[in-house]
Amino acid sequence: MAHTVLLRTKKRYLLNSSIIYLPYPATAAGLDVAGIRYTQHWGTTNDLNLDRVRRGYGSAVDLWNAARLRLLPSKAERNAFSSPALDTLGINA
Repeated sequence: MAHTVLLRTKKRYLLNSSIIYLPYPATAAGLDVAGIRYTQHWGTTNDLNLDRVRRGYGSAVDLWNAARLRLLPSKAERNAFSSPALDTLGINA
């Protein structure tokens, strides 16, 4: 199935400006309302939540978490490559 891809371009003069993040919530909400499938990078400057990650990536989330457990078998290893944002998005098995 085709996906709509959202890209952002950071101009040098906007690099540290919060103005580049203003359209994210409205864009994501508009795509949701229109029923357009999309995915986003799961960074911390977007409007992602657990539901959007699941809708966008589907069962790939489970594959990601399984692979992460294989690559980082100990809790200490997983914690070293972890963040509260990843916990919130359900991609930090």
